[in-house]
Amino acid sequence: MGSNWGWVLAARWRALPAEVWILVVARTVNHLGAFTLPFLTVVLVNDFRTPVATAGLIVALFGAATIPSAVPSIGHNEGGVSGPSAMIIKW
Repeated sequence: MGSNWGWVLAARWRALPAEVWILVVARTVNHLGAFTLPFLTVVLVNDFRTPVATAGLIVALFGAATIPSAVPSIGHNEGGVSGPSAMIIKW
């Protein structure tokens, strides 16, 4: 590892095509949205006057509904019916 290793790595990142950067930005925005979920309870209770138990149940059901997407045999069927190449969108 030379002293200019960081510059080489940065140059490689800059050389990525625009499509890759679009995917990076889209995934970043998508994952930042997950940080807002804890505030859903606050909004339900304070702004919509939902009882705390009901707000907790709503958030718990939302969390339970996301479990299948994390289980590889249920939510991450990369091949699907149409095959893995059909999952890549080309412009």
